[in-house]
Amino acid sequence: KMFAGLFAGIFLIFGGLCFFNADKALAAPTDIIINEIAAYEADGHEWIEIYNKGGESVDLSGWVFYENATNHTLILYQGTDLIIEPGEYAIIADVATNFVTAYSGFSGTVIDSSWTTLSESGELIELRTSTDPLDVVESFTYISAPDFSLERANPLLSDYSAVNWQEHSSGNTVGVQNSNYATGGICGDGALDAGEECDDNNLVDGDGCSSLCVIESDTDVGGTVLLTITPNVNPVQNIGPTSADIVFQVNDDGMALISYGLDSNHGTFTTGEAVLANTDKAISLSGLECDTVYHYSIHAENSAATESDVTADATFTTLPCGIVVDSLVMTKTSAKANDLYFDGWEWQFNITIWDMAETSLKMKFEAWSGVASLDAGANMQFSADGTTWMDINSNDAYPALGVDLTGIDDSVSAGRQVEITVRMKVPAGTLAGDYNSNYGILTEE
Repeated sequence: KMFAGLFAGIFLIFGGLCFFNADKALAAPTDIIINEIAAYEADGHEWIEIYNKGGESVDLSGWVFYENATNHTLILYQGTDLIIEPGEYAIIADVATNFVTAYSGFSGTVIDSSWTTLSESGELIELRTSTDPLDVVESFTYISAPDFSLERANPLLSDYSAVNWQEHSSGNTVGVQNSNYATGGICGDGALDAGEECDDNNLVDGDGCSSLCVIESDTDVGGTVLLTITPNVNPVQNIGPTSADIVFQVNDDGMALISYGLDSNHGTFTTGEAVLANTDKAISLSGLECDTVYHYSIHAENSAATESDVTADATFTTLPCGIVVDSLVMTKTSAKANDLYFDGWEWQFNITIWDMAETSLKMKFEAWSGVASLDAGANMQFSADGTTWMDINSNDAYPALGVDLTGIDDSVSAGRQVEITVRMKVPAGTLAGDYNSNYGILTEE
């Protein structure tokens, strides 16, 4: 990393820093839902099932399937058009040819939309009416289903937890009603529906309301504590120009990850990491852009994959890049031409280095020009502590070694603040007058 500027001096210095089918009445896009997810299938054979839960047709022309931060186009492979009729099941396949071969009995609409792979442990997926992030029809992070398809119980509920989504017991229900289909309410969704004596938002027996939503007798008054993420008081720590740590706790053992990006849609996810109950966990973000605002959320799921939580969108800003010369003062403005550093020029550089991992600093100077030419090499030194001096041996070249900045930081502010002293002896016989030079600063790990 380099900062370059211009010196000038008289045995003084002047410095600078450097698109509608007219035959059909089309319904609202929100009548289309994701109904079944086959992430368990082999790569190239994965698919998702969509369903029109409304009473009118919906045209999918121009829609995309968003996955792995990528908009995947929808191309008709089987069927007459991209219009999904009321009550119709349709398939969006990774590789439509593979799907039709494997499920030759499926006669409905098949749409090709190549992606890389769906995560069996869950990931963010979306249906959009266009590539615009604002045109989202449905967006959620599905839960883990590594062995068989993940089925939606009630197509009318926007519930993406284990209450409304369960893994099929032995395969899938492609093109037909899901095996766990339920309408008029679902036991365990927290709402008291017809036929339910109670609903305590879980499917646990022995807590007063059974897994069949029947009141259990002879039980004490009680309740259930759900999986909860608690961000640290200082949730973003060790912020650097290209990295940061997100620190939090979860009240149950499980897995967690961070979603992040340049806006509230995030789009990038870290790899899931194990978390222990009520223990600080730090997940590191790397490869960031410096001096940039990032949005993020924390996602967690318990070990049984029965509960999950996600925090609200939050932001942080990475540190700036490189080096900043905060001030430059010439502390000795005149010099004697006598080859003595004591009688030579001297400057104080106050510098901020934004990457704290960079602890070696080097400086270089071009040959001085003015009344005559004056070498920087062999005539200049620099120091970070005023005691240990590093010689500049050649014009316009950094020395092999730099001064060690380990442990040096003159401020509690972000970045590393250091003061560098530069001095120069003027060779005997040097003509009096104005001289100037360019300089460079380089820091390294």
